[in-house]
Amino acid sequence: MTKTRVWRPSKTKDVWRWRLSAAVAFAAPIAAIMLAYVAWNLLAFGTATPVSGQVKLWWGTLRNTVYGFPVNSLADFFGQFVTDHPELGPWSLLTAPVYAAGDRLLALLGQAAAARRVVLLALGGLLAALGAALIWTQRKFLESAARSLGLLTFFLGCFVQIAYYKASGSVAQQPWYWMAEMLFILTVVGLLLEALLRILTKSLPQLVRAGAVSGLAAFAIISFTYLIFVQSAVRAPGDGSNSFYIHRARWLEANTEEGANVAITGAGNLAYFSRGRTIVNMDGLMNTADYLEALRSGNGAGYLADLGVDYIFGNEYILTETNPYAPMLAGHLEPYAVYTFGEDRVLPLWKFVP
Repeated sequence: MTKTRVWRPSKTKDVWRWRLSAAVAFAAPIAAIMLAYVAWNLLAFGTATPVSGQVKLWWGTLRNTVYGFPVNSLADFFGQFVTDHPELGPWSLLTAPVYAAGDRLLALLGQAAAARRVVLLALGGLLAALGAALIWTQRKFLESAARSLGLLTFFLGCFVQIAYYKASGSVAQQPWYWMAEMLFILTVVGLLLEALLRILTKSLPQLVRAGAVSGLAAFAIISFTYLIFVQSAVRAPGDGSNSFYIHRARWLEANTEEGANVAITGAGNLAYFSRGRTIVNMDGLMNTADYLEALRSGNGAGYLADLGVDYIFGNEYILTETNPYAPMLAGHLEPYAVYTFGEDRVLPLWKFVP
């Protein structure tokens, strides 16, 4: 009797060999780029990773600091998925309009702020139900589109990025950290609108006869309002409210001598617009690994003295009441002048005493 050969183990090995080779082919270039990046950082800056990221991780270990506090529990972690805060909330481009609509509804109904959570849950639940119904109705189209666009991989990449920032203890996040999440939201919203359009093109005559035109108009208004919100969320105001940056730089030039070294926290825009002065970013984000080590060891003032800093400029509360600056600068500040712009911007300028 002839024996039948079993090819399954051989085929299984071939499949896993292909998977392994594909994984290596995908990961090897990324690994090579990362190694080159780390090597360049070590050679050029003396540290393997960007100093700005290390500073924000260190801030997360401090108490009494204005830079925020790290996520310490799963409840806090998932809570930041639904917050409308543009800096803390990766999905705020989606959640913030819900919060705004809830607050308007509370104002119209004359309800107390205590009912806010109920209203927000109701609105969020309604939108989720409508979205689920739309997805179910057009599931074949949406499933095909999601696969073609790699939306699952896109979402997992967003989740990994969010988990890194939230779980690592990094603080002082900014809205532009979440550009990938914004693109994901807009892509999904576009697909849902396309799915709705497919339904409407088939059912529009029946909807018109059923008197649903007002509902369609309301939906169009809501969609247009959301697009306006998106524009305002990702675009800086152009109404002149940012002129503070220019005005502050000109004031600093008028109150310090040519060639002065001025240290300030959050010095980016001042450094861009100041002329004839050296601006030292005292928070460390755009400084060196040596300065970060000096901050950690409590020798930040000595480092500034070695740099030849002449003045300290900035928010009085941050520099004299919070960590890490209050203990670092104690005994090194001599009042010199005060900058004012409007009613809410008052920034002292001190002479730095080594």
